[in-house]
Amino acid sequence: MISLTVNGTEHSVDVSSDMRLLWVLRDILGLTGTKFGCGMSLCGSCTVHLDGEPVRSCVMPVSIAAGKNITTIEGLSTDGSHPLQQAWVEHQVPQCGYCQTGMIMSAAALLKKKPQPTDADITPMKQIPNMSRRSFLLRSAAVGGGLLLEVTLPKSSVAEAEQANSQTETSPEVTAWVLIRPDDTIIIRVARVEMGQGNFTGLPMLVAEELACDWSKVQAEYASTSEHLRRNRIFRTMLTGGSRSIRDSQEYLRTAGAAARLMLTTAAARRWGVPVTECVAANSLITHTPTQRQL
Repeated sequence: MISLTVNGTEHSVDVSSDMRLLWVLRDILGLTGTKFGCGMSLCGSCTVHLDGEPVRSCVMPVSIAAGKNITTIEGLSTDGSHPLQQAWVEHQVPQCGYCQTGMIMSAAALLKKKPQPTDADITPMKQIPNMSRRSFLLRSAAVGGGLLLEVTLPKSSVAEAEQANSQTETSPEVTAWVLIRPDDTIIIRVARVEMGQGNFTGLPMLVAEELACDWSKVQAEYASTSEHLRRNRIFRTMLTGGSRSIRDSQEYLRTAGAAARLMLTTAAARRWGVPVTECVAANSLITHTPTQRQL
């Protein structure tokens, strides 16, 4: 049993010590004001206070919260009278409303420490670091051209990317969406954020199904938001809205997976010295009849 103090009330919960605090609050204690969003401590929808400090409950093991004072959105006030909650209503802040509890909890923690915060006190979330596109720029030009992205990159951009990333990434990129590491781990990039719609699973699955790869070896990562990549629409639209992410992305993501599969089968055919029409990708293998070979 793990003892928790939530909104001033003592609770004993019979859960694993590594269960995330978010699910204890929502599923065990029924405090559903704290929302699940990305599941990776990025979006802030799951923010609660731990001894007055804002924390992301989606990644925090419940054992760390034991013996500390936990405050959820329900604990700010019992009747919505907290000044921030009143201000939210008065100024009509909410849009869809899903993220609002996390925003309120983050703002409440800041205002408790600094009632008159400056812009410098409001620290933005650290941005996701840029990721190499070196191999994509080189390989897509050599195999398939604009098949995947339907965009033409100027030579200066290719040279710029090559120079900037030449020392930072050793794993070969097949396309902008797919990177294969030396241990056969397949990285599939996601250009829509995870806000509870399942984007971080569903979107990589669209690519993986066409790629015919081993799903157990797939890892997802967020695509870079660098100005160059956004300006050239390398990852198409990066807007997440409602339930449209999978519906709007499925055509070009399936094309991305199919293009990567074609590029890999072409590379295999060249290595084996056989016609590409005799090579087939299935079940994480590229095969050539009658001999099966793993690329």
